Amino acid sequence: MSEETEGQADAELQAITSAKVDVEGRRIYVTQRLDGEVACWFIQVLAFMDDLEENGELEPIHVYVNSPGGDVAAFLAMYDAMRCTAAPIITHLMGEAASGGAMLFIVGDTRVASEHSALLLHEPQVEVEGRFTAGTVVREGVRSSWFAERLYHILEAHTHGHTQWRKLLADGQDHWFMGAEALRSHGLADITEVPDPEFKPGPEAE
Repeated sequence: MSEETEGQADAELQAITSAKVDVEGRRIYVTQRLDGEVACWFIQVLAFMDDLEENGELEPIHVYVNSPGGDVAAFLAMYDAMRCTAAPIITHLMGEAASGGAMLFIVGDTRVASEHSALLLHEPQVEVEGRFTAGTVVREGVRSSWFAERLYHILEAHTHGHTQWRKLLADGQDHWFMGAEALRSHGLADITEVPDPEFKPGPEAE
């Protein structure tokens, strides 16, 4: 790699990384509300990491999620970027993830839930901005239905048919809260991380 190319890579790395990215460890930390700016940042980081090969092989990218969710369009942009990434993506649920944050965890190639993590899903919602008119109601209703269809399709695809989310909604259940112990049985996680039983917290644990 030439000095000029190395300089360009360093500049690109500096532009997209922050305390929420560990490039060497191939780790991304999503702890903020999802919006357009976060989606653009996430896409840039994924693309950068996807171009980094280790001995000719693409190492997994780890995405740690503790997010309240946010804009549906932002999540969908992040989801599309994940699907276009050649490297496998392992998502880790830390603490609580809700709404789009929960969806971000669910769509990983491998989903790892920590022992005390929790996940909150709810009926898809679309924020309305600006003047609230009859035209706005119709337009946002169409937009909401469009987003909802895609979210349910994604959810059902990544839970392998374990749970009929549309039926739950039809039955009036518009929120689903689950702790780590329930995630695997509902097809929402592949691995539940439990701390080493030999570990003893305290001054003697070095």
